[in-house]
Amino acid sequence: MTASRCRSFFLVCVALAMMPALLVAPAHAKDDPVIVANGGLTVQSASAPKRAIAMNQAAVEIMLALGLEEQMVGTAFLDDKILPELADAYQRILVLAKKYPSKEIILAANPDFVYASFFSAFSAKRGLPTRRELADMGIASYLSPSASPQEMKRYDRWQMDLLYKEIREIGKIFRVDATAAALIANIKSAISRAAAISAKKTSKQKLKILWLDSFNANGVYIGGGTGVPDEIIRLAGGENTFSDINDSWEIVSQEQVISRPVDLIVLIEATWDTANEKRKKLRMTLFMQILTR
Repeated sequence: MTASRCRSFFLVCVALAMMPALLVAPAHAKDDPVIVANGGLTVQSASAPKRAIAMNQAAVEIMLALGLEEQMVGTAFLDDKILPELADAYQRILVLAKKYPSKEIILAANPDFVYASFFSAFSAKRGLPTRRELADMGIASYLSPSASPQEMKRYDRWQMDLLYKEIREIGKIFRVDATAAALIANIKSAISRAAAISAKKTSKQKLKILWLDSFNANGVYIGGGTGVPDEIIRLAGGENTFSDINDSWEIVSQEQVISRPVDLIVLIEATWDTANEKRKKLRMTLFMQILTR
């Protein structure tokens, strides 16, 4: 493996990871009634929501990419710094909590729409209002299709259609269908460009990629063969070294990792567990065997 091949793959991954931040001019809102089936519930609204809360970073960035910051009254639970392209718009929105806000804080914001990327954002065990509770209070909600067991029954793995569906449905709910369509077109164009970069810069033999989220004494948390990491690796022209794992994420042993061919390790960046910290830990573990092959 050469340094240039690693750099090429990295650039393609960056291009794909930045896709939700691609911006387009917002379309004019329309107040036609809409109905969207989502996660076993029905989202109905007579007009576009005006007081939305986005509970996770992916939801926040999709709304901002659609130009909906003026219709947001709160955000929560960032995994990392907001994308630079969206930072100015994000600064104008109230941050309700570093993680999930309490039920009291959510209701005090008087939302008419709550949007989440993970089912945990509607967990009663966490003291949060469930989607049915919100509905009983007249508050609409939306859960990312990839986080919904009902939605995922139609798919054997995560794929870009799930993201397109989400953007399309959020666009419909907020009456910015044209903006959503343009954003999807931009994403598809970015994928085509990334594929072209990969075809030119990499050899016929695909790079074997380890997607590493975190690791400790209990094991290594890696991207499996059915989730977003596997799709990004595939689109970027690589091959997931754990593509045979029939799950989005899995905990494996260090010995399992070392026994597999690995050309490149992708380290997840998070505010509570940075890629740089992971890199330092790697050099003090059995992973050193991979780094010195």
